[in-house]
Amino acid sequence: PYAITPLSGGNTGRDATLANQVVTAAEQLLSVNPQAAMAAAGAALETVRTSQVSSSAPQQTQSVVTTAARIFVSPPVVAALPTQAAAMATTAIQVAQNTGNNTLAVSVANAAVQLAEQVLNTNPAAAVQLAATAVQTVQSTAVQQAAPQQTMSVVTTAARIIVQPQAQAAAPTVVAGIATSVTTVVSSPVVYQSSPQAAVAVMSN
Repeated sequence: PYAITPLSGGNTGRDATLANQVVTAAEQLLSVNPQAAMAAAGAALETVRTSQVSSSAPQQTQSVVTTAARIFVSPPVVAALPTQAAAMATTAIQVAQNTGNNTLAVSVANAAVQLAEQVLNTNPAAAVQLAATAVQTVQSTAVQQAAPQQTMSVVTTAARIIVQPQAQAAAPTVVAGIATSVTTVVSSPVVYQSSPQAAVAVMSN
């Protein structure tokens, strides 16, 4: 953010435009330098994290979040920087929620919980916490109605995570909370109807 904000001259719309350019460049760096890509994407996310920026340039903000989500689930980042990726995913969820775009929030939560599953073996505590954040994102009725199938995908992945011994050993209380939340979400009529078979499978776990 220190590199982006001074260039904008205090113009929040310009902040968002610059952040979008930075995160686009970051994605192109992924294969050669995942560390630099993550640093740039993190700066871009921090720039659009403020409500002033996200409200003055919602489309640019949404573009930054969408690109950041592709970055934090990319194989080079997951392999080299799993803990940083989990931290970025948490920030991306917060920014997505700030935009008020429920479809975007579910999409980022879905990417985040997929990441959580991938980092479960290397950092089970971070994985469980990220899964909890993702599930929390899809608990509101408005979010579920906006994207019931993606909501189902989020809770299905979270359910796979919490039955793993390493997840239960790392954060048993958080795991118990996720289990309760997952059951509540799949019991919601709009989510259940999107895939009754998946809902039954999740609840049986």
